[in-house]
Amino acid sequence: MRNPRMTKKEMGLAKGALMRVFSRSDLRKEAIATSIIAYSDPKRPRVTKWSMCRSCLNPTPTYLMDVDHVEPKIPVDKSLEEMTWDQLVDNTWCDITNLQPICRPCHKIKSAVENKERRRVKNVKQGKGTKGTGKTNRKRVTTRSNASRAIQSTRKKQY
Repeated sequence: MRNPRMTKKEMGLAKGALMRVFSRSDLRKEAIATSIIAYSDPKRPRVTKWSMCRSCLNPTPTYLMDVDHVEPKIPVDKSLEEMTWDQLVDNTWCDITNLQPICRPCHKIKSAVENKERRRVKNVKQGKGTKGTGKTNRKRVTTRSNASRAIQSTRKKQY
């Protein structure tokens, strides 16, 4: 998606517009429909539609379900800038077998794990190593502690 006329912010906005269109698509509705179950909770009598999360297997109100791509829209070893718009659209509107309805907490966890792996792959590509090992990270921690000590010493001088 490297377009010299688009800033990184504009690319993110365009990606967000694509995601909003997908959130209203028939494919998403079809994926959610596969998870609807017959269930009622006496503590929540106003909720009439329930779905089963494919990850934690808990009944969840259908309006709180997300559709997750089993294979991520943006592969873990790539970034948004390395993909074409056609690839992003094709990965978003994929086969229904690549979609799974899961509850928001499970989706948040799965997305966080994928993003952590993306950062790790990006650091390896850039030669930075992985977090928690190597001199680079130790140096950064030392620099932060020196900065915090400097801030504390200036605060003491002010009072």
